[in-house]
Amino acid sequence: MPVTFLSPTRRRAYGRFPTAPPNETLDALCHVDAFDRMRIAALAGPANVLGYALQLVALRATGRFPDRPCDVPAIVHRRLTRALGISAIDDLDQAYGAHTRRRHRHEIVAAYGYRDLRDAACARRFVTWLLRRAWLGDARANPLFDAAVERLVAQRILLPGVTTLERLVARVVRRAKDRAARRIDAALDGDHRAELDRLLVPEDDGIAPLDRLHERPARLSSTGIGHALDIIDRIQAVACHDLDLSAVPARRVLRLAQRTAILPRPALAALRTRHRRAALVAFLHVRHRRAVDDCLDLYDLLLAKLETEARLNAKHERRRRRDAFPAAALELHEACAILLDDAIEPAVLRETIFARVPRTRIQSALRVVEESLRREDDLVLDHLVAKALTLQRFLPRFLRTLDFDASPAARDFERALRFLRELPDRPQPTVPEAPLEALAPRWRRHVRRPDGSTDRRAFTVWLAHEPRRSLRTRDVHAPASQRWDDPLARLIDFRDWPNLRSAAADQLDLPTDGLTAVQRLRDGLHQRLRDVARRLPYNPHAVVAYDRRAPYVKLAPLALQSTIPAAKRLQADFARALPLVDLPGLILEVHRWTGLLDAFHHIGRQRSRSKDLPVSLAAVLLADGCNLPLNALAEAHLPALAPDHLAWIRRCYVRNDTLAEANARLVTAQSELPISALWGSGEVAGVDGLRFVVPVRALHAGFSRKYFGNRPGATWYNYLSDRFAGFHHIVIPGTLRDSLFILDGLLEHDTSAAPTELMADTAGASEIVFALFHLLGFQLSPRLRPFAEQRIWRIDARADYGPLGDVARHRVATRPIRDHWDDILRLTASLHAGHVRPSQLLRLLGEGSRASGLRNALRNLGRIIKSMHLLAFLDDEAYRRRILVQLNRTESRHALARALFFGQRGQLRRGYQEGQEEQLGALGLLLNIVVLWNSRYIGHTIDHLARHGRTASTDHAATLSPLLHHHIRIHGRYHFSLDPKLSPEQLRPLRLQPDDG
Repeated sequence: MPVTFLSPTRRRAYGRFPTAPPNETLDALCHVDAFDRMRIAALAGPANVLGYALQLVALRATGRFPDRPCDVPAIVHRRLTRALGISAIDDLDQAYGAHTRRRHRHEIVAAYGYRDLRDAACARRFVTWLLRRAWLGDARANPLFDAAVERLVAQRILLPGVTTLERLVARVVRRAKDRAARRIDAALDGDHRAELDRLLVPEDDGIAPLDRLHERPARLSSTGIGHALDIIDRIQAVACHDLDLSAVPARRVLRLAQRTAILPRPALAALRTRHRRAALVAFLHVRHRRAVDDCLDLYDLLLAKLETEARLNAKHERRRRRDAFPAAALELHEACAILLDDAIEPAVLRETIFARVPRTRIQSALRVVEESLRREDDLVLDHLVAKALTLQRFLPRFLRTLDFDASPAARDFERALRFLRELPDRPQPTVPEAPLEALAPRWRRHVRRPDGSTDRRAFTVWLAHEPRRSLRTRDVHAPASQRWDDPLARLIDFRDWPNLRSAAADQLDLPTDGLTAVQRLRDGLHQRLRDVARRLPYNPHAVVAYDRRAPYVKLAPLALQSTIPAAKRLQADFARALPLVDLPGLILEVHRWTGLLDAFHHIGRQRSRSKDLPVSLAAVLLADGCNLPLNALAEAHLPALAPDHLAWIRRCYVRNDTLAEANARLVTAQSELPISALWGSGEVAGVDGLRFVVPVRALHAGFSRKYFGNRPGATWYNYLSDRFAGFHHIVIPGTLRDSLFILDGLLEHDTSAAPTELMADTAGASEIVFALFHLLGFQLSPRLRPFAEQRIWRIDARADYGPLGDVARHRVATRPIRDHWDDILRLTASLHAGHVRPSQLLRLLGEGSRASGLRNALRNLGRIIKSMHLLAFLDDEAYRRRILVQLNRTESRHALARALFFGQRGQLRRGYQEGQEEQLGALGLLLNIVVLWNSRYIGHTIDHLARHGRTASTDHAATLSPLLHHHIRIHGRYHFSLDPKLSPEQLRPLRLQPDDG
């Protein structure tokens, strides 16, 4: 990688105060404690006092001394003069001389224990930490540079020059990459190296074997599964896919594989031999796991499709038989009436019945009645068995290609799967001595024939459909898969856990024993119930009501606030005042402020020779964010906008990692604006899903008639800070339960946002999710509807809770929590350390999970936390309103997203998960660009009006929203240029009326 990687914007910001630090940051930095006052008291003159304090505050905040006092923002000057009780000094640079500044710097370094990287021991410890961070964590240069700066500031080490630290980080990144390449290359033998080299050599048709490994299946059919198996066979033919890479951190292997997957073959061939082979091994390792994931996803989706079709056919058949039932009943009624007629002699009874009702009609009527009495599930199995040919086309090969493991409860299934795998491909009507120990009663009639033999078709269908349920609960799992593996196997190892328990409990602020944990929960819930019950008679919004079933709390809806009309008028005034702007110009202007587009680097880390790279990147981001084809923005006569150049920019620059890095810059810039402090503290976030129809063949899409009609679709599950910055997103196929993914964003996002409380809708909450939020130190605050149907639990059965006594009548079982506390603690520590994703674990802890004891303990723990949330919800109107405000913000963001994502009828037309994530990542980035631009201009408008005597109240200003777009020209022709008269520090003129100043 190049020695220099920082953009000019980041170089200028290094070691400097942000232009407008947030209020909470200022409060912490400008606090002068007793030791500071003792040091300052010895100084003579207000200039020395203020200068000394400014240098101390700047050192604490940035890790460096300012070159001049005027480099520190004026707001810090004002805060310190008030804190120190001195008057402002007009020309501090002149009054606080350079010689005095140097002397005070030496005194501050000695008095406060600051160290210098020129000290050998200090440098050695820091480089060791940096190497470990680069090796075990994220080895990208820019995030590692930021982490290094934070570490130096936290450890009271003076920041070196920006070039010195930049070169050190580049050297550490290079050493980490070299170590990974050496360790992977050491696991290879001569045959492995020869096979890897052949991957890059084109064959007779001009296509290299590596290019064929990029193929992905998309057809939901037996043919599609056959294609997926072909891809797995092709990868397994290269013997390097199953090498043991445990000597290299999994995150580093994944990053290396992602880079290799999108690196052009000539660029890959140009790498050094050891690095090229390491990249290919990592790619094969990850590609094999994803190929197995694709195959199992296809298998799961195909069987779900067959089951759905079978159920529909069974319903239609029952309906037809129900229509035929009255006629058959009349036939049998007539025959039975003759049978019961005493006047007819028994000797001629049969002849008389058959003379009036022929034998064939009676037999047909009996069949109709018999079929009408069959259960619907039995009919479903009939239709599934009729589809046996579809399964027989791929299932034996499917079982031979993929390896499965099973828990002790599913060993019988494993034996049956092994038996079917070893059967010859030639179809046989019966299967001798098939293992049927795991055969469910509902399948016996179809699998076992009357003569005792086993029907092969029904046996095959049973073994295709029943293990699917076990795969979903992970009783049967695929060790070679990423999504279908057993997440419990990834938890912290039992053998290592005793040595890690105390440290993990301290880090999570949780007790190590179950008794203490239960006692804390008991005291907290008991006190909350008593407090809410005491205030309930005086709560005008909540009342205990009674019906025939049970008592419940009736909660009145929130009333409209009296400030809403004035706030709406203010919002309309600001919308009219914001300048008109084209979307391309808006992107380039935000880039000028933040260096946003500098976060996009070439996949090969080579420097671009294009002078207009920001223009090309802005065009690609606008095309993806607005769902437009690149040709709509291409200009053949402009090199920066040439069609082939834009396609190359998208392929080599716009990736999930560069999008995430650019978004992190926007989140940081948004948090530093003064106006954002009025909107929130940054500790609250909201999450909700936006649905998109996917009209192309796609595995990462699902069906929902309610949201997508007859086509598949996907859900963009995105997280929004209370400062209006979107900090993470997840693409979910179809409409899977939101509660499965709600924790992933809080643990995986890579921005400066640090929310501790998450607002969600009803779909994002479950009892186990409440438990995991509490254990990880977060607060889940969902809007649960309808509130009257929610249960409030208690622990103490004999406690008197007044009017809430009958409502909180259900008792939580605390013994499972106490008995499984050590397992709960190990699971929480594993989630916190990133060994397993919460969504994978929550899938496992669903109904029918083999981890039933742990699941039961988490459910009971979640009932306690959920009850405390419900009590706060009914007791505190401000709490309810905060939840509503944040959820309304996410809905407003979705409205803006719909307005921006207008191309191709707002449908997502990427077939694969990576493409969907990149396009919706570009949409999220475009949303944050618009929000940051609006936020800065809203703040500028407030300042402008205040200078002309029209000061907006803080309460009204806090209701302003940066999710406006009517002043932005989204449609039409796009021109990627800025007004040359507009300097980087200058903003556009506002559209104010003459009387507005």
